[in-house]
Amino acid sequence: MILAALLIPILHPSIFLSPYNTTEKGEWIYAGAYLKTQFTGTSATLHFDASTNQGAPPKFRWSIDGQPLQTAQATRTLELAKNLPNKTHSLTLYLAASDANYDRWNTPTQIIRLQSLELDNGATVKPPKNISKKQAIFFGDSITEGAWNLGDSFRVVDKKYVDWVKHSDSTQAWPHYLAEKLKLEYGASGSGGMCWLKTSHSNIPALPESWRFHYKNAPRNFQRNPDIIFLNMGTNDGTKDTSQVVQQWLAEVHKQCPKTKVILIIPFGQQNKSSLLAAAKSSPKTKVLDLGPAFAEGIQKYGLATPTSHDGLHPNAETNRRLAAALASQLKSK
Repeated sequence: MILAALLIPILHPSIFLSPYNTTEKGEWIYAGAYLKTQFTGTSATLHFDASTNQGAPPKFRWSIDGQPLQTAQATRTLELAKNLPNKTHSLTLYLAASDANYDRWNTPTQIIRLQSLELDNGATVKPPKNISKKQAIFFGDSITEGAWNLGDSFRVVDKKYVDWVKHSDSTQAWPHYLAEKLKLEYGASGSGGMCWLKTSHSNIPALPESWRFHYKNAPRNFQRNPDIIFLNMGTNDGTKDTSQVVQQWLAEVHKQCPKTKVILIIPFGQQNKSSLLAAAKSSPKTKVLDLGPAFAEGIQKYGLATPTSHDGLHPNAETNRRLAAALASQLKSK
């Protein structure tokens, strides 16, 4: 006799979903979103819907019982484990990459609709251990979402960067590493092409218009203000004067999240630095982190691979780790 499997709804209170980048329906748009839980039994399968997405299937990475991360792409069903010892297990799963060549705002055609966790019949779930009480959100662009940290972005077909998912991994991006060092639960909210002044190639409006939303008509829940807002934006603005826009946005953020520590990071390649510093001067509650020219070497100009980047602009995985360590060190010294 084959026993029916048990389906645990993804919004079950024992499943922790990353804050500020998971919608109230249990949807993910941004790479870096994650879930954590504990379950009993011998197997686990994630059910979700990304079947209507355009482009490459989303890439997931997950760990059972603290073992090394496994990796797979899927659009509906992802087998996470089988033939485990029949006991309590921990699970952490990340959206490692999705295809930013396509719409993340209007329809959107890049969205993961989480549905359920399939377990053995009779299994149970428990809240994960060691969930931090401190929460943060990271706003940024392709560098924040972990784009091109595994390989170059040079292959373009029909104006699409066709290796986006293959060559990207949010679990090897600076927000992931920094959150680990600071012991934060976090929502990564970075998307390729994001900037202060114009809409991204995923159709996400400029940050001042979009930061309150996951996607069009899907507002973020800021009822619990983040402990920290990290902002790493300006690479795609280049030398354009963003100072007034940034100044106004900082004022709005401090008004909506009055107890939140807001940290403005000068882009690692030092782009848009003068405008960002000018804006920060008029926002005394905003802290500024600037790693300076020494850390910008090799990630300032797109087009040629360097020891720190596969394409001259996006930090590779090891550089992301190094940048996060430097940011953590600066934070501790301030």
